[in-house]
Amino acid sequence: MTLTEDQQLAYRERAGELYAHNTDDVQIDEDAHVSEADHGAWVQAWVWVDDPIDTRPEEAEDISHKFADESYADRHRGFGSNVKPVRQP
Repeated sequence: MTLTEDQQLAYRERAGELYAHNTDDVQIDEDAHVSEADHGAWVQAWVWVDDPIDTRPEEAEDISHKFADESYADRHRGFGSNVKPVRQP
């Protein structure tokens, strides 16, 4: 089944409410790709990534603790599980 434009718009808006609300770290384009899945959809988004900590000024904030939170991991378990890591040559 193919999603209608209205359905795609609804998923984009919901993704914005859930992940891009009050932050510049996640952005969703108006024409972001939407892929239907069981019980929902994947919505293409831009995610901000800071320079690696060892290349940033010493006063830069270390945010690694935000990702060690068990509740965060529980809420996002399986999210992006089909994404393969990028290997550097």
